[in-house]
Amino acid sequence: MARTDKHSYFQLLSFVLGLTLLLVFAPANNSLAWSQRTMTSTSNKKTCSFIAFVSNRDGENAIFIMEVNNKEAYRVTDPTVDSGSPSWSPDGRYIAFQSESNAYIFDLQNNSRRKLADTVIGGFNVLAWSPNGKLIAFASWRGGDVDIYTINPDGSNLRRVTYGHRAIFGLSWSSDSQEIVYSGSLSGEPDNQINIVAADGSKERTLIEGNVGYPTWSPDSKWIVFVSEDYGVNEVFTIIYRSDLSGNVVKYFGNSNSHLPSWSFDGSYLSFTEFDPHTGNYDIYMIGSNGLNPRNLTDHPSADWDSSWSPKSVPETNFTRCSAS
Repeated sequence: MARTDKHSYFQLLSFVLGLTLLLVFAPANNSLAWSQRTMTSTSNKKTCSFIAFVSNRDGENAIFIMEVNNKEAYRVTDPTVDSGSPSWSPDGRYIAFQSESNAYIFDLQNNSRRKLADTVIGGFNVLAWSPNGKLIAFASWRGGDVDIYTINPDGSNLRRVTYGHRAIFGLSWSSDSQEIVYSGSLSGEPDNQINIVAADGSKERTLIEGNVGYPTWSPDSKWIVFVSEDYGVNEVFTIIYRSDLSGNVVKYFGNSNSHLPSWSFDGSYLSFTEFDPHTGNYDIYMIGSNGLNPRNLTDHPSADWDSSWSPKSVPETNFTRCSAS
């Protein structure tokens, strides 16, 4: 792998995607979270799937939720304030998200939000709720560095996990909530790294080095999927790759414009962002874990991206309405 301009490429990716949303699309910037909810009644049982995503179709970048098969979107956050990086709580009731350098938690049942933390960086996949529900990890600019911190969902016990980074390009929890995988660039180093670190900041190790970013951990914790612009190729492409926990990498799926992969709650599917150079639009697609049968999830004139999937069960609210009979 070439070892030049690694950090600047992912800065450029973030900048170009964001600038495209601001200047080209009046509806724009999207991050997505997927949910499958089972509703029971005395007469039948029905299962619905939802995505939470970010779009500026109503103004600034706001978080929406929609049922996949219905595609009627319900706005969750204020359309006059930029929001991004949604992450569902394990019980499906809350969504943590980033907005104007702060982290918030939105209660879907009570239709209310509260502030969680400040100095949270903007970007994609920079905030994630642990699978056991006890911690929220986020990237923050504090003390001159951009590093990962954890905090309790009630806003207590802020704790630093990593040190010395100038940028963070995505983070994701292991299924047992014990470790975090992330991509970062250390100050003074030319390459990005994909590292795995314990939630308390110990036992950090480097898995992959190079022009890599936006890792996401499979629900069984056996695989990490990530993006690279030249891992195994020489062209300036963004391809989605898969690695085991020993750093053995293979090309997974995608073409020259695939970004920001995310696993479904059961590992059966991934969602990812795809750029169409013919239309200049970004959409979120869903694909089987075997890398086959991609399907457009958003298909909207706005730009949709930065996906993350919710847990299996989500309570019925005004934002999560099931149309299945």
